[in-house]
Amino acid sequence: MICVAVFAASSLLCAASTSLTMMLIAWMLQGIGGGGLAPTEQSIFADTFPPEKRALAFALYGVTVVTGPAVGPMLGGWLTDNYSWRWCFLINLPIGLLALVYLFVNEPRVLEEDCKRRLRGGLRVDYIGFTLVVVGFGALQILLDRYQHDDGFSSDFITSLAIISTVSIVALVWREICVRSRW
Repeated sequence: MICVAVFAASSLLCAASTSLTMMLIAWMLQGIGGGGLAPTEQSIFADTFPPEKRALAFALYGVTVVTGPAVGPMLGGWLTDNYSWRWCFLINLPIGLLALVYLFVNEPRVLEEDCKRRLRGGLRVDYIGFTLVVVGFGALQILLDRYQHDDGFSSDFITSLAIISTVSIVALVWREICVRSRW
């Protein structure tokens, strides 16, 4: 819910921006808030739906993820043409405020007990897996960003990033399939 609050508040800041600097800072905060929403939504689906209905829930979620980038720019263009560019950000406020109503809804007792049971066992963080994700996908992101600028695989830098990314991601998949299954 913190992510929803940050996203909604920073949307208001974006709409109230009076300079490019203010807009960029508010937009960055909006990205931080929005970035935490997708994994949270997916974990909510996994906790809420029974295993036999999860595939349908994730499929419907996937439809929104795919159609959002197609509908969003059209809606934004329509809002800008008919009202103001500020409404591209203000449209998030009622949705964010409605989502924050969840703060006043109690969790089902089964979920509360399950959460307490898991926390009693202590939290285990897979630091090696986390490092492999950061290194693998970080190297891949830099590779994709710099590939054309650095003349592709003729650059030692790009080739090194490709090797680092591939080895890290393959090691991550191996670790998650083989090692973590024993935990």
